[in-house]
Amino acid sequence: MNVALTARHKHLVAEKVKSGAYGSATEVVREGLRLLEAQDERQRRIEWLQWEVEKGFEGPVTAWTAQDADGVRKMITRRAGKRG
Repeated sequence: MNVALTARHKHLVAEKVKSGAYGSATEVVREGLRLLEAQDERQRRIEWLQWEVEKGFEGPVTAWTAQDADGVRKMITRRAGKRG
């Protein structure tokens, strides 16, 4: 795969390598791609949370119970386990 970079981006990559933070231009590009993947995942989670909030607003209004809190904690723990 060949990728064309602007002069500005070429300079940025060269500076990152020159600083010693990265061993090669390839490492710089891979790190950029990892950051894009992380950003996409964060956006996906935000959209899921927004959807869940909307669902909650549309549902029936009920009193919050300790059992509800436990259920949310368990769900968060399960989801966090899938990430790590």
